[in-house]
Amino acid sequence: MTLYHVQYREKKTKKLLLLEVWTYVTVDALALCFKASLVSFPETLVRATQQIVVDRTDTGSKGAAVDQLTERARDNRWPPIFIFPEGLCTNRKALVTFKRGAFVPGCPVQPVVFHYPNKMDTVTWTWTGLSGLYSFYLTLCQFANYLEVEFYPVYTPSEQEKEDPVLYANNVRNLMASKLNLPTSDHSYEDIRLMMAGMQQSLPFRAGMVEFVKLKNQLHMGLSDMKALLQQFSEIDKNKDGFVDIDEFAEYLGLPASPQLREVFNMYDRNGDGRVSFREYIISIALICDPANTEDTLRFAFQTMDVNCDGFVDRAELKQILHAAFDDVEDWHVDELFDEADVGGQGKISYDEFAQVCIKRPEYAVLFQAHGLNRGMSNTTNASSRPKDD
Repeated sequence: MTLYHVQYREKKTKKLLLLEVWTYVTVDALALCFKASLVSFPETLVRATQQIVVDRTDTGSKGAAVDQLTERARDNRWPPIFIFPEGLCTNRKALVTFKRGAFVPGCPVQPVVFHYPNKMDTVTWTWTGLSGLYSFYLTLCQFANYLEVEFYPVYTPSEQEKEDPVLYANNVRNLMASKLNLPTSDHSYEDIRLMMAGMQQSLPFRAGMVEFVKLKNQLHMGLSDMKALLQQFSEIDKNKDGFVDIDEFAEYLGLPASPQLREVFNMYDRNGDGRVSFREYIISIALICDPANTEDTLRFAFQTMDVNCDGFVDRAELKQILHAAFDDVEDWHVDELFDEADVGGQGKISYDEFAQVCIKRPEYAVLFQAHGLNRGMSNTTNASSRPKDD
């Protein structure tokens, strides 16, 4: 048996209460909004007390939960709702991204923070490390557990915040972080999903920690896009250490680690440490490879490779181009690339086949585009240097 000493500070109950961490303490006369995987244990109790349950991997479930939340927040007949806006357990060293769902109703919220002034911290639980059950056991082993519940003043959103739930969520998070003297982080539950996807491909869990929300806002990429890139990254990262070096990069492209290839690799290696992380890979694909994979740039690169202008690139033309671009490229490198691109087995590569290779391995688009530009500039220079006929 264990005892709890609970101390409240400035308790002022409001319709929506935002909690900074998950706790084992039960709260009476309040509705909870929590993930669907927690329903299996007290299912009858959850249904009877009309809690809001959400499946974080199902867009429809998340939308339905937001609708229920909005309805209850605006109806005084419902009890106050406890919401954990981070949406996951953390080590309490920073506030991660607040989910927008709690702020969609545009209603005032009351931030609530739990403090655990105990000698041993047994309530902090994360995805890795001690299991939740073992943490609970350690908590029960202590004779007394102290908990302080601090209620901050009610936060009333501005008109701009009512129209923008993300702005509302960020402002409330910044306020709570300042009160707690903690930094904020752009990590979120989606980072956990990327970590799990990475571990299924034998990558270390840290590979998926990319600050999903920040990249999503800046690069306009969704979770499915990043999972697809994670699969590509895993194919390049042969030793599964979570990083790609120049040798792995060259092996993946079937090219020698020449100075020309190093120039492309350095575009990916944004911090200059000689290796590319998954986060750097995502940014490079979005800012370097995708712009190079446009219709115009691919057609231009293909035309420079089509030496005899017959609408196809044969094996000899590809060898000529790659030998000109890479001094130490060997014929077997060229043959592997040609066979991969020549899907129809006709002994020549069409534009559509060339484009498919560049889409599958966007690094090629950068290489071919750079060669095409250099070749185009060279042809222009040669043409301008020729003497004019009288």
